[in-house]
Amino acid sequence: MEMVRELCRRLKLAPKAQFMPWRRALFLTTTMQATAIFPLTRLPEREAQFRWLAPLYEEHFGFLALRQGSFDLAHVQDMKAKRIALLRGAGQAAILSELGYHNLVEAASVDEVHRFLLGGMADAAFGERNIIRASLKSHGGGEQFDVSAPVRNTTAWLAGSLNFTEDEARAFQRVMDAMAADGSKRRILSRYGLA
Repeated sequence: MEMVRELCRRLKLAPKAQFMPWRRALFLTTTMQATAIFPLTRLPEREAQFRWLAPLYEEHFGFLALRQGSFDLAHVQDMKAKRIALLRGAGQAAILSELGYHNLVEAASVDEVHRFLLGGMADAAFGERNIIRASLKSHGGGEQFDVSAPVRNTTAWLAGSLNFTEDEARAFQRVMDAMAADGSKRRILSRYGLA
């Protein structure tokens, strides 16, 4: 949010930011004019649905499992039959499918993902490493879980509705490049342990 605010400030834009359920945010961005969503993983199946405005940060996706559970985080390639929890509507379903994981359990919230893991309804969860760590920290009980090494790296983007022009997208890119060059992007990411 802080990076997008700085990006918009430099572009002299004053957008209204709103938190909403993920599926709704995706729907609104693909159906409403002058609407953007972040952070959005850039995937091939999403390429034509959005105008890709600016890369925000690198994402590192992996598995989260109970320490005493049946999911072996050291050998995730052997765990493809296990039940994997993820947020409903998340692009990570495509990543998991590509990797050969098809026994997916969709959850409505991060809290529900935790309940699925603790209640035995899922053997592991899949998500972005830094988001998982922040979630464990905020929910407590992190000592019960371990996180795998990343199995896929992608980039999180600020993505807009298709009515953003190519020129506007290039302007977002130029400003993000300037933020990287002057160190402000790194400073923002460092504050959150993402640099």
